[in-house]
Amino acid sequence: MDSAAGITVELDRGVHVAALRYFDADALGERIGALLGAALPSEQRSVRGRFAVGDTPYLLAWRSPNECWVLCDDGAPIEALRRSLADSRDACVVVQTGGILALTIAGARTRDLLCRLGSAASIPRTGEARTGRFADITVTVVGLAEAEVLLLVDRAYANHLLEWIRATIADF
Repeated sequence: MDSAAGITVELDRGVHVAALRYFDADALGERIGALLGAALPSEQRSVRGRFAVGDTPYLLAWRSPNECWVLCDDGAPIEALRRSLADSRDACVVVQTGGILALTIAGARTRDLLCRLGSAASIPRTGEARTGRFADITVTVVGLAEAEVLLLVDRAYANHLLEWIRATIADF
């Protein structure tokens, strides 16, 4: 999509996203662990795993003490969660696919770009997930690798964020 010396930005419209909301993380953690094979992420962390059916990779990203996001390349893990929690009174799955857009930013200047867009305190390390203000909007950022992050933004604000990124990269 966009690139400059030391950085690339790609919009990934193929990511399936769901908000997993719950009241009791401990109780839900056991159900999630049995279904996905991974525990819910701890505070400001992310967890990667593979869904047993179809070997689909997924990512769980912490959003708050009672919510995490489920991200995957196909909807199988999300559908399994929806079926598993359909009768639950203390948890639900809200599909966000199409409403949340994912941007992957990679390269040596990733941190520079994020610092210019927002606060250094909101930039995650590898395996972390943080939500903060970038380009004056709320964005969840997941640290994928040393110089690679995933930005998750409400679709209504995606063009705004992309324009800030383009203008900032042009300054590089």
